[in-house]
Amino acid sequence: MERKSWGLAGVLLALSMTGLVENATAQASKPVGNAMQVAGSESVLSMRVDGELLITPEGQAGEYRITTDNVPDEVKSLIDLSIATWRFEPVKDAQGNPVMAKTHMRMTVVARELEEKKYTVNVENVRFHDGTRGGESKASRDRAKEAGIEVVQRPRPNYPAMMLSSGVSGAALVNVLLAPDGSVADAVVVQSAMFNVRGQSALMGKAFGEMEREAVRSVKRMRVRFGEGVDPTDPKVSSGVLMINFEMTGKADQSETRRQAGVWRIEQRGPLRTPSWEIEKAGLRMGISDMDGSEGYVSGGAGIVKPLSGVPVL
Repeated sequence: MERKSWGLAGVLLALSMTGLVENATAQASKPVGNAMQVAGSESVLSMRVDGELLITPEGQAGEYRITTDNVPDEVKSLIDLSIATWRFEPVKDAQGNPVMAKTHMRMTVVARELEEKKYTVNVENVRFHDGTRGGESKASRDRAKEAGIEVVQRPRPNYPAMMLSSGVSGAALVNVLLAPDGSVADAVVVQSAMFNVRGQSALMGKAFGEMEREAVRSVKRMRVRFGEGVDPTDPKVSSGVLMINFEMTGKADQSETRRQAGVWRIEQRGPLRTPSWEIEKAGLRMGISDMDGSEGYVSGGAGIVKPLSGVPVL
């Protein structure tokens, strides 16, 4: 994973905000549900960058193109260095011959403050997809239905009281395990975040706990319908992620949860967790910074791209 140290000017080249979040690290919440905590709380700047990549028959990263507009040159240089180290299992055709393959990718770039006006920046996570993942909510629902999953009862969370009184927006990324009857067998908050916040760590910890409990409560009431011929015990079908957004009424179009690619976002992130049912499975890995807020239920089906080394993953 490539890292680079920058001054404030380089990091804030594309940042439209006037100041940085107060460096108040939230108290790590206790793991919610059946999970293992793999990283603690922190304040970061994150940026989503989309692109396309060619994988050579030898499994190396070939030509690539960044499709996100207005990406700072410093970030482009960082991505150049990272991609040069990526190696993949060769993609094969129906006859078993290695071929040139094209994939879409979503990269999450994160900046962490080392000291005043000094940052370390790295590509934190990369997701490979078919070009449709990460679109509008309706498109996400359509893809879920194509996979044989139809959400028939959606989560309806209440706005956490502490966040509502402070006018704070946030989001919780929930990993869901579905039961064969379409109910939710278990739900774990993978990670949550509040955006553009200032506050004391003790209060932040309470607010995180309130948000995560409400996200799990609402998700556990979700119900899905499996299509004909779908095996509800297949891990690619029975588990996935769902983002629960908490945004003030009337601010949806400007909410920090609905992020724009190529723009830095200030995040106070909670602990990163892995549910027990995902620990032994090399499946979909996402944190709160990898989502743009518009996705629906995203199942954990594996794609044709299988990284071997060099690719940053959570």
